[in-house]
Amino acid sequence: MPSDVSVRCLLASARYGSFTKAAEELYMTRQAVSQQIAALERELGAKLFDRTTAKVIPTPVGELYIRFFNDALRQWEEVQRKAESILRREGETIRIGCLYATDLGDRVLEKVEHSREQGRAFDVVWERREAHELLSRLVEGKYDIVLGFGKALKHFPDAALLDSFVFARTRGVIAVRSSYPLAHPGASAKDFEHEPCFLAEGMRPSEQARAAFLREFAACGLNFSDVRVLSNRESVQTMVETGRGITICTDMERFVHYPSITTYPIDRFQDIVCVWRRAEQRPQILDFLRFMQEAN
Repeated sequence: MPSDVSVRCLLASARYGSFTKAAEELYMTRQAVSQQIAALERELGAKLFDRTTAKVIPTPVGELYIRFFNDALRQWEEVQRKAESILRREGETIRIGCLYATDLGDRVLEKVEHSREQGRAFDVVWERREAHELLSRLVEGKYDIVLGFGKALKHFPDAALLDSFVFARTRGVIAVRSSYPLAHPGASAKDFEHEPCFLAEGMRPSEQARAAFLREFAACGLNFSDVRVLSNRESVQTMVETGRGITICTDMERFVHYPSITTYPIDRFQDIVCVWRRAEQRPQILDFLRFMQEAN
């Protein structure tokens, strides 16, 4: 394989049509450039330039090698750039908090895998938390970035310390076991108003959670008559999967995509926002945020 120096002499000579100008660019003597070209011609077994007193002109074989080495040099520089980018980020782990029970973490990992193809590798770890925990943990420095409901950010006491952009938009759905008596292709959300509707308590006591739920969905034209608030999401999911009733959640929750579950859309939309501390200055975090916006 030809040396790097001889290849650069070849390309510079072709670019300028002159060994003298190539030598100036490469900080070499004209004689050294000429010797490198001669050595390359011997190695390749072909004449690469026609020499005249005024300039050097690539031969047909020379043009072939010049195109090849130009392409190879560009590819090599691109590989070096990507390698440096990966090495620069080694050990710089980005901590992300995602909404519990959603597929947001999986979506982030898909984007991270895609980033590797672009030479922008990121080391990411994430965990799921309930909505009311995410922003507090971000401010406390336990996360670098969180993905949560935009509505929660609007009412967060320390929102002035944070910045955000919309990462995705979710739609509300009624989720029910596919074999549930009312679950059929022609059904709509209104058909389930009088069915047992299970919700997770979250940060509000049961009665407050029930009252808030009824107000919110009355505004959507839905009036549920049998709302039952349970202590956690796992219990709600169990009730739905065993056909005891329904629940209302977002279309990003993982269990609504199970084959045994059928969903019916409702007119309730929420923004999922990507949030970070406004004072954040670390390059890897800011670069990751730019990537997330570009890939969104």
